[in-house]
Amino acid sequence: MTKTKYQYFGMQYLQSNEDKPLLTFVATAQEVKTWGGVPSKNERFHGGFQRALSPRHKKISDFFNDKQVSPGAIVVAFRPGVLQVDKLAKPSSWPNTNTNSGEFVHISFESEDLRACSLDDLVTRVNTSLASRLDSDDDSDIDAVSDEENDYEDDDELEEGITNNATDNMPYSGEDDDIDIGQSKLREFYKWLNDKERVQEWIVKTQNKIDEIKKKSKKSQSEIDLVSTTAEIRLKETLISLLSPAMIVDGQHRVNGAWQSECENISFTICAVKDADWVEQVFQFVVLNKTARSITKDFLTEMLNTSLTNSEIKDVDARLQVIGINNIDRVIHKYLNHDVRSPFHEQIAAAGEVAGVDRSNKLSQQGMIKLAKRWKQIGGPRSTEIKMFFPILGEDKLTTARAKWVDSYETWMPLFYDFWTTVKELYEPQHVWVKQEKFHLLYIVTMSAIQDQFLESMAASVTKFQSKDDFKAKIREYFTNVPGTFFQNWTQTGLQSGEGPEYIKKALHDFVQGNTLKQVMKKSPLYS
Repeated sequence: MTKTKYQYFGMQYLQSNEDKPLLTFVATAQEVKTWGGVPSKNERFHGGFQRALSPRHKKISDFFNDKQVSPGAIVVAFRPGVLQVDKLAKPSSWPNTNTNSGEFVHISFESEDLRACSLDDLVTRVNTSLASRLDSDDDSDIDAVSDEENDYEDDDELEEGITNNATDNMPYSGEDDDIDIGQSKLREFYKWLNDKERVQEWIVKTQNKIDEIKKKSKKSQSEIDLVSTTAEIRLKETLISLLSPAMIVDGQHRVNGAWQSECENISFTICAVKDADWVEQVFQFVVLNKTARSITKDFLTEMLNTSLTNSEIKDVDARLQVIGINNIDRVIHKYLNHDVRSPFHEQIAAAGEVAGVDRSNKLSQQGMIKLAKRWKQIGGPRSTEIKMFFPILGEDKLTTARAKWVDSYETWMPLFYDFWTTVKELYEPQHVWVKQEKFHLLYIVTMSAIQDQFLESMAASVTKFQSKDDFKAKIREYFTNVPGTFFQNWTQTGLQSGEGPEYIKKALHDFVQGNTLKQVMKKSPLYS
């Protein structure tokens, strides 16, 4: 395999006496593109920690074409053992300077032409790299790290296309800015990559999708980006990033914008972390993006849950806590989307920065977490609804029942599963358990109203669920008179605010009281 040797003159320094060595030198965008990987999270490789390259880099190309300059440094992290750093003598005529000012060094390393490798070769090498991390991994569950309450305040109806990017570029505040760290899915990618049939099936399926999109006369920007290359090359680029000598931690848009501009040899100051393993790379990415210019909690949730092994998650979690980026242990997302027991398994939308992912007809991540937290709060100090579950919990006192409820997600989350699995079993055969226009059952506002109405009604009637089977039987009994056709063709909009949730709950109540669909449609504001 052909290797190219890169050499730079620069400075090496420590930010403090205990820090890892940092290096600064100058390199062109073309060089950085050659040896710097960008491990973007995408529809197949969840383990990347970079966001997808957005069209913003094209504006940066125009910026450089206009002969403007960008003085900001590109932050990269070199793999352990890659860099050869040799100290250089300082000219004798130079005055003595502070020892923290650094020392002159000669920096050298080699980089292979990985794009010349076959897909099979890249797969083998990435598998070897991942195996060494997974072999030493701790597969134990990490869910019980902490359990602080901090409700989401995001829009409940993100799945209706309502988004709020007003805070995307706000400085890190440290308040209500938690990151959800669940359980690693890196092993899943490793297993997939080792299954040649599944890899080939993905390539064929993705290529067919690319070929179909190419036929469209009008394409969105994401579709234009998708058809710009083949499925196999998309996978190869992911694998190449995982094998490159260095990772671009911050600055991929500037590098790509400069690389695609009309100007030649655009150079950047490079700030490099020497001997940085994968955990260090992920850590630096989080610190840069969360303390300087915020990215979405959804993306960080997915990135941390899928980029690291469980052992590595424990490592980076402890370090993030030290600098004030909290993990409130919201493993709810893992339970909702990644646990096969969940009736919503893999039905929740990935973060907007994940490349190539189809988010159509998916449920909003933040809305679903809030939906599940409604059940978690049954064990809160102000809730008496927990009395309904005394027999299931084997308790007869509020204090002990609440303690058991909040002690483990495995106490209340299976009840959340039971509720929604039973509802799903009722309405899926009626063809309304779908996320599409004119079908309102799987809107977050509707789902919230459904579970609120049931829990409040049961609590008001002083019901006690004698067992999980009794719990599910009462759910079926409560909704048996609510026809699936009720959840179709509402004309009222904006239900997530104002009296919308009460309209839905009132209609459900009317069905339980024996009203027909025709009667409900006549008097409910949902149809006015």
